[in-house]
Amino acid sequence: MGKLKMILALLAVCPLAVQAQGLPEDGKYYLISMKSDGSQFVAEMADGSLGVVGKSNDQRIFWQFEPTENENCYYVKNATTGRYIMPCSGAQQSRIYTQAEPVEYYLGTSGSNVRFTSTDCADYDDTSRSPNGLNQDGASSNIIIWKAGTANGRSWWTLTETEYLFETHKPKPHTDFMKQAQIYDNPCAAASDIYIASLQLEASEDWTGLRYPADGGVAGKPSSPYQIYVKSKAELDKAKPFNVDVRLSAEPQEGDSLYLYFDFDRDGEFEACYKAETPAQEMSFSVAAPEDAKPGRSRMRVRLTNNGLPYADDETSGQTIDFSITLVEVVPSGVKLVGAASEVQIRLDGQNLCVQAGEPVTRVSLYSLSGALVAAAGGSSLSLADAVPGAYVVTFQTASMPQGASAKVLIK
Repeated sequence: MGKLKMILALLAVCPLAVQAQGLPEDGKYYLISMKSDGSQFVAEMADGSLGVVGKSNDQRIFWQFEPTENENCYYVKNATTGRYIMPCSGAQQSRIYTQAEPVEYYLGTSGSNVRFTSTDCADYDDTSRSPNGLNQDGASSNIIIWKAGTANGRSWWTLTETEYLFETHKPKPHTDFMKQAQIYDNPCAAASDIYIASLQLEASEDWTGLRYPADGGVAGKPSSPYQIYVKSKAELDKAKPFNVDVRLSAEPQEGDSLYLYFDFDRDGEFEACYKAETPAQEMSFSVAAPEDAKPGRSRMRVRLTNNGLPYADDETSGQTIDFSITLVEVVPSGVKLVGAASEVQIRLDGQNLCVQAGEPVTRVSLYSLSGALVAAAGGSSLSLADAVPGAYVVTFQTASMPQGASAKVLIK
């Protein structure tokens, strides 16, 4: 008994160093739930704003707290985007967002709960004076600036230590049909004040670039943050690099990123990604298709986002536009083939155009782009003696394709 009294006496003189109740530790991950509703958690939304959502690992609900040199003070960082909670010193009822620069927050405690007040607020460390803080808006799921006093129940939160379980990227499985049909995942998107004002894809000689807008002007603010643009399409020599120039409506903000994605193997998934290293109002990209790129129609996706997520089908805070591009295989004969099946070959043999299609070809015809017949012949070849250099459409028939198939050729 004497030893027990001695230990208790020593503890009274030298208390154990413990973390204050409810406060976080450096290097750990936390969920921030509402005191009044433990099923709702603080999340960084697609547009960078804070709101409350149900618990789900595909939401940005994981947070870290970086201690400052001041007692009970931290930089509050979203573990997924690396962005910090902005100050709450603005006008009451204003929404709260994240930003690139760290902001010092004081965490006041009440039992096992905490309130969040940035240290640039008056009376930030005095709960009795109800300083500004992070509050869940009673009329929505948003988090806003409001009084964080003892009686303001929506300004109090519970921190729960957790593992970092965010699911960074879960592409939907593509079946053989989806790959063959080139079915793409379309991202969820939230608009921002900055958008893509124009885009220009410069093709090599003899081929067609694209313009956004198609008239070469400047686009206004889009009504939807995601669109598939088909008013202008590109037709590109697979073997030659091309340039893409993008202009934004204004200088990008801190945290903005611009990505270009390409589906060069035409399976409905974007496997090639180009990112602007230094975002600016005007940006240029030099793009080269890989040697194993598949000829035919595909997509280019342009994605402007401020949420730190890098993948083509991630949700977007900004704007996403899909464009139609067609890669063309150029054969040494000088005939360029567009849009035919991969097993079809069109070549020149002297003055004759020859078609090979994996089975006997019964008829070949050559048309101008306006639909006028230029030449036709039974069998697998026809003479080009009367054809002047230019673009044409070749049609051909086989036993299994009695209605015919077609391809576009450019004869030099």
